[in-house]
Amino acid sequence: MNTTNVLIAVFVTAVLLSMVVLSVVLGRLSTKLPPPRRIWTAPVPTGRIVEFVPDGQKQGFKVDIAKLNGSGLTVGRDPRVCDLVVRDWYVSSRHARIWLDTEGLHIEDLKSTNGSWQNDRRIERTTFGFGESIRLGRTSFRLHALES
Repeated sequence: MNTTNVLIAVFVTAVLLSMVVLSVVLGRLSTKLPPPRRIWTAPVPTGRIVEFVPDGQKQGFKVDIAKLNGSGLTVGRDPRVCDLVVRDWYVSSRHARIWLDTEGLHIEDLKSTNGSWQNDRRIERTTFGFGESIRLGRTSFRLHALES
């Protein structure tokens, strides 16, 4: 095989590969996600409860504090992969992870498009306290510890 044939083969392969990638990207862009459901809630057992309270609202969504232990809760727009679903098109499908350990509450941005914010400061990963403002997309909320 001479150099010209090799270059043609490489060019054709690159064109075909780029067409495959483009069709996958366009296919993903045109696929509509199912409408987001209401923020995830489950029957709350007795014990310590955490309430996710969106700013401007008096009541929030109650979650057993045990769900924050270990790997915690994944927060985002896609109900297929998130424990806590937020109806906000500025929130990524898998936006952030929130968990609790002996050092306190933690939030980690999962490489979201619009970022995660704590007290108007963009964060990648941080520790925060109950009552502090967290913003994902355009949705701000606070976590409050409740006794059941």
